[in-house]
Amino acid sequence: MRIAEVRTHVLEAPLSEPFAWSFNSTAARSTCLVEIICEDGTIGWGECFGPAGLNAAVVAAFRPHLIGADPLASDRLWLHLYNHFRDQGQR
Repeated sequence: MRIAEVRTHVLEAPLSEPFAWSFNSTAARSTCLVEIICEDGTIGWGECFGPAGLNAAVVAAFRPHLIGADPLASDRLWLHLYNHFRDQGQR
């Protein structure tokens, strides 16, 4: 089984009443869902926490590193992405 496609789905809905917290405010709720499709038709879903649009851009940067990879090798994939995208010396 290999990863054939990685897609993001940014969902956003306006709030009937905006709200604020200590450092920000918002008039909408949004999230970024990630869909992983394997060559055998298996599909997996995940959710990113944080700014939805920014997360979608990060997943788009990860995509070329995931296509063709074994989706069950999560530790190996995580280390590959971490080491590829971190700045020198950063932890």
